[in-house]
Amino acid sequence: MTYRSHNCMLSFTGFPDIPVPGKIEHEKELLYAPTAAVMFDKEISAWQINLTLPSFPVFPEDWPRIKSATEDMLALWEEVRGELSDDGQWWSEAKAQ
Repeated sequence: MTYRSHNCMLSFTGFPDIPVPGKIEHEKELLYAPTAAVMFDKEISAWQINLTLPSFPVFPEDWPRIKSATEDMLALWEEVRGELSDDGQWWSEAKAQ
């Protein structure tokens, strides 16, 4: 299943019975965009996002690129998380049939 928005994509892959975190990718800012994993936390029954900044030195002039990419990714997350199921299933039973 894939969700798209301005410059970003959230995708889930795998099989419905094997929980695999989704990932948000920035489609234009490949180098400075954070890594984003989306997963369902069963303990609190909520979807969560985990953002990890690039693991290399970043110069002050590059921070605006990181900030812009992060804002784009968070905007997609805000749009999509309300569409995800409350039980942690990213697949649709209707689409599977």
